[in-house]
Amino acid sequence: MKRNLILALLLIASVGLIAGAVSWGRSPQIASRPTNTSGLQQRVRSAIERASPAVVSIGNATGTIISPDGLVLSQAHVTHEGRNDGDQVDVFFSDGKKTTATLLAQISSADVSLAKINGGGPFPFLQLTNRAVALGDYVIKLGHPQGYQADRGLVARLGRVICTEPGHHVTDCLLQGGDSGGPFVDLDGELVGMVQSSVGLFPG
Repeated sequence: MKRNLILALLLIASVGLIAGAVSWGRSPQIASRPTNTSGLQQRVRSAIERASPAVVSIGNATGTIISPDGLVLSQAHVTHEGRNDGDQVDVFFSDGKKTTATLLAQISSADVSLAKINGGGPFPFLQLTNRAVALGDYVIKLGHPQGYQADRGLVARLGRVICTEPGHHVTDCLLQGGDSGGPFVDLDGELVGMVQSSVGLFPG
């Protein structure tokens, strides 16, 4: 893959980074809100089932597969701390399968990075789309805090958007160490953002 294409993808992913989450959606495509508690539970369960195969543990934190050939979007401090482009890093899928990925590029100032899973695909992925969220919308934070753990698996936290401005949003989802690089999805299981930073005792 040409380096300018890699950097272009990183720039798309890094637009509007802010505490809580980053969103690249700019269209009115927004998941509908559930009308009752049972509806919410069903939507959350379905969204997690849809999105979880594309959420991986990379290094000791989290990444999201964003293409069928295995591009993984994460944060530079997750993938490149002590490493360089071309280095290999361990990747665990949500079912526990282990593989490796090659580091492709990073933008340290925006704290975003790309890696590519080694081996054949196609891989499950969440597409960079024009999904958007609005104030008060439910979102789900998915991640592998402290890396993949077989007896625990993928961790999901439901929250809501508590602040929104063009290009970025803040949520009240709990974040823990190792959540860095992990995705936010809406109640349709669509990718709407990536964690950038957190406030409180549990840095992402």
